[in-house]
Amino acid sequence: MNCNRVQEVGRHVGRPLYRQTGWIYGNETERNWTQVIYKRKERFYNPVRQNKTHIRALEQLLQECSDLNLQSIIVFNDRTTFKQVRTQTPVIHPRELLSMIRSYTVHAVSAENLTKARELINGANIVDKKIREQHAKRAGTRKAKGYGGNRS
Repeated sequence: MNCNRVQEVGRHVGRPLYRQTGWIYGNETERNWTQVIYKRKERFYNPVRQNKTHIRALEQLLQECSDLNLQSIIVFNDRTTFKQVRTQTPVIHPRELLSMIRSYTVHAVSAENLTKARELINGANIVDKKIREQHAKRAGTRKAKGYGGNRS
C-alpha cells in the first residue's frame, strides 16, 4: 500500500495514482482488469482486490484503534476512461477525490486513536528500498501464482 490518509473523519486507503491510460474494463470480483490502448490489451491485477488486502493488513495493525472507519478508494489518472468498470468500491479520477472523501458520513476519531494510528503505520512502514522492492516482488509473484488479493 502506498497511500494512506489518517484524518479525524476516518482512514482512507488507496494506491497513489494508477498510471494506466486508455480504456479500463473490470469489475469487483474479476482477478484481473484490462487496459486497452488502441488495439493493444494489457491485463493488470484488480485494484479493488489489491486494496482489500491492504485494508485487511491495516485492520490487523490498527486493532487498538477501534473507532477508525476504513474506506477504500481507487484513483486512476485523468487520461483513463472507465468503459466497463462495475464496482461498489469507488473507482475515480483525481479531480473527484476530495468530494468523494467529503461524501462519507462524518465519523469522529479520537485524537488519541488518530495519533496511535499514525504511530503504528509509521512504525510498520518499510523504509529500506531493497526490502520494499523484495516485498513488491513477492506480492507480484503471489498474485501471478493465484495467492494475492481476495481469494473468494
